[in-house]
Amino acid sequence: MAPIHSRGYRTDMFFLAQYPKNRLRKHFETVARRAVRRVLKLYPQVVAIGVDGSVGRRSPQPYSDIDVFALVRSSRCPRPIHYVDMGCYVGIGFNPLKEKKRRGIDFFWARGGARATRVLYDPKGILRKRIEKAQKATAPPSIVEETLIEAYANIIEYAGKLRNGWLASDEYLTRYAARIIAGRSEEAVMALNDISPITE
Repeated sequence: MAPIHSRGYRTDMFFLAQYPKNRLRKHFETVARRAVRRVLKLYPQVVAIGVDGSVGRRSPQPYSDIDVFALVRSSRCPRPIHYVDMGCYVGIGFNPLKEKKRRGIDFFWARGGARATRVLYDPKGILRKRIEKAQKATAPPSIVEETLIEAYANIIEYAGKLRNGWLASDEYLTRYAARIIAGRSEEAVMALNDISPITE
């Protein structure tokens, strides 16, 4: 399929790198707004739509994806949608309107995600209130403890796998176990220092 041209710029995925920053930002914004129209047309049960990551922060790079999410009235959410539009990879996820309690490390990731989220459609202000609440949330001791216990259990388990992999000269197991240990150590640091990474 031939690439789409727009005002002298090719808009297939491999040529977005030639866009100046302002034009690139506008291009991603246009695609995000098109996603909103698509969702509202296909899913009347949607009550709010947001975008997070680099597009939510208005700082996309040429190969950034567009992370759109929609809040749905029903507890049964549609399946996620993934497609390419004007050279941009778009992912649309659906979440129930009723907010679930964040547990363990998910609490820290959710708060970080809220800091990179921008509202695209929210006629009743539901999403805006949810974002403000998540941004201001503080981690209760139980969340920190739960995160540390899970990290500790995984580190102990995979330290054994790391040693077994090393003794058996199993490079895959050794590297995989080391990666799990590093990831759980990072989560423990996040919990202990109350850090919420901003989503990319």
